[in-house]
Amino acid sequence: MSDTFKLKETVITGTYKELRRENFAIPVEIYTADYFQTNNVYNLQDAIRMISGMQANIDGAIDGAADIEINGMEGTYALVMIDGAPITGGTGNLYGLMGIPMSIVDRIEIIKGPASTIYGTEAVAGVLNVITISPERGAKVAVDARLSSYLENSIDFAACFKEGKANGLFSASVYNMNHRWDFNNDNFTDIPLQNRIALFNKWTFRNKFQKVSSVFGRYLWEQRTGGELQYRRNMRGTDERYAETITTNRLELMGNFALPIRKTDLNLMFGFSNHSGNAFYGQTKFNHTERNGYVQMVYDNKVGKISDLMLGVVYRFNYYDDNLLTTFDTTAGRNRNKPLVNHFPAIFLQDMIHVNDNHEILAGARLEYNSYFTNVAFAPRFDYKYMSTNKLNEIRFGIGTGFRTPNVFIDDKYAFTSGRSIELSENLKLETAYGTHLDYVRKVKNERFQAMIQSRLFYTFIMNMVEPEIDFEKNVVEYENENAYGMNFGLNVMADFKFKIPLTFYTGINILGNFIFEKEEDEDEWEWERPINSPYLNAVFGVQYTFAKVGVTIDWNGLLNSPMRMNVQENDPRSEYSPWYTIQNIQCTKRFKNGIEIYGGINNLFNVRPPQPIMRPNDPFNRNVGADGLVFDATYNYAPNQGVRGFFGIRYVLR
Repeated sequence: MSDTFKLKETVITGTYKELRRENFAIPVEIYTADYFQTNNVYNLQDAIRMISGMQANIDGAIDGAADIEINGMEGTYALVMIDGAPITGGTGNLYGLMGIPMSIVDRIEIIKGPASTIYGTEAVAGVLNVITISPERGAKVAVDARLSSYLENSIDFAACFKEGKANGLFSASVYNMNHRWDFNNDNFTDIPLQNRIALFNKWTFRNKFQKVSSVFGRYLWEQRTGGELQYRRNMRGTDERYAETITTNRLELMGNFALPIRKTDLNLMFGFSNHSGNAFYGQTKFNHTERNGYVQMVYDNKVGKISDLMLGVVYRFNYYDDNLLTTFDTTAGRNRNKPLVNHFPAIFLQDMIHVNDNHEILAGARLEYNSYFTNVAFAPRFDYKYMSTNKLNEIRFGIGTGFRTPNVFIDDKYAFTSGRSIELSENLKLETAYGTHLDYVRKVKNERFQAMIQSRLFYTFIMNMVEPEIDFEKNVVEYENENAYGMNFGLNVMADFKFKIPLTFYTGINILGNFIFEKEEDEDEWEWERPINSPYLNAVFGVQYTFAKVGVTIDWNGLLNSPMRMNVQENDPRSEYSPWYTIQNIQCTKRFKNGIEIYGGINNLFNVRPPQPIMRPNDPFNRNVGADGLVFDATYNYAPNQGVRGFFGIRYVLR
């Protein structure tokens, strides 16, 4: 289950240092590795579906690319990090997330709502921080192997060891799915063929003042292919059979060094990622390279008896290049490649004021410059926390700011798979969000059970939303954001119960209002609509019962989603809104005293999947478009295309 009952659990997200969650003014949700072991979870993308208010939205039924959405907001607005280092950005949002295996995860920390004061661009909907296993505290050896009835197979290996004064963690994960399944009989693979290898190596060491420094590297290689069942590799890039094939190579290097100063915390952080892809979408070739890097110095020190001051200086850059017109300069007769390079220098300040045991105030601000769009972002925030004397009631109120630098290569995937040139409005501005929340936590403990109930009201308003428009006459994709706004608000309630008998239960319900407002040029009336794939109700639940005498645990969990607006065409026979649906799973785990666990179960008990995710699969190259104007499209995805399936696995842990 979650860590609800570890009420003194520490958090790092939002402060760059460990604090007790109950002492932090910003509400942070924590989900431990044990929580995700109650289900057949292969990677971060699978894990997100088990968290209230979050979705792993599948952007394409053919290649299986997905992003992470917080409170129904597009994945481009969510910042994903590993150990506090940002890893998303550009095409990494689409193809990098499945390469984070659960074998390296100690816990996942989540801040919902604008959080750019500390983390800068992209932290609009919130922040998801993957905290990896500490080499000092991790198991000596951990192995997890599993097989599903879809013939998916994976093996994860992790080992912690000591080398001199340093502690190390090495992890390797391999995943394969090589069978062409077509249960809906549209002659396209339901899920892409995938072969993936992920390697992770982390080192920690302490200086003479026992302050911990760390450095890690991660490598991902993945090859995925989705398309017509008759497609073979030698047809790549031709019009003989339609397929989407992507080969990804991604390398990340990150570090956090605590400088050897006795009374002051001064940390030097750095990170670099190189993401390269070689892809064909039908006949369209798409080779791209994206590099992201940052260096950051953070000063943290107590000022007086009640103030905890943090000051940071940051430099980030983004480099992007591809083989299409998106990065080609033809102005003034030029005919040359022109990669996009963006620089982000920034400074931020945050102060936590511990008024007394009952009251805490947090305030901060960030200034960040954007060299490509020559904009300056200002991101203030304010938070207040009240805790009752008996520590059973917590109230948090906050106002935060988020911003995002327009990234045309992920704002609309169609832009970089259609071969069209991209035009940016001269007045393109940073997307800016202002949000507020009111959070209440009630803890209950008696002879029969203990519980924690958390309720949260939230509101976010987004200005300058980027809206792509296709100009078929000019054969360009135009981006502007002068007259587009977003509104996101709702109520989230989560409850965890642990009974005296070996029974635990959790549930989370998210009621959501999510709208986009837009006014066309030279028009007075505003038009509004719900975003694609954004439910107005999302719920998750889980029940766990343990038969302690025989070492057997039964887990039953699932999710429920309300209808969502779908991406449909004019004259589309499919409904504009998806149906209500629930995906439920059951798992049985047998634990032995020697560290071995055997588990198995069924995913998607009710065999839920979209009946027609692809429009006109019989004509993927649009050779015979009819009078109705319908064209080939593979974006009608409100649920995973995997139906009911069984799984079996074995896990070994040596402490």
